[in-house]
Amino acid sequence: QILRDNDVVSASQYIPMVWATFFHDAIYDPKSNRNEKDSALLFQKFAKDAPLSSSLAKMVVTMILATEKHKTLPSTEED
Repeated sequence: QILRDNDVVSASQYIPMVWATFFHDAIYDPKSNRNEKDSALLFQKFAKDAPLSSSLAKMVVTMILATEKHKTLPSTEED
């Protein structure tokens, strides 16, 4: 879970969250413990080919990897 209950998505997190949602289970093998890592690697390849900015790609990878343990991300004061 990236968001906590009642969280509001900032404008700077909306696009990365869309990409992270799309890619977070792009690689899924129920017997694997690397699904999120492999999904993040797939996204990194996509981001390089797209090309997406490195700051956007870094945020998306962080979000994808946060889904491994169902962590929440620290809040930001950007918006």
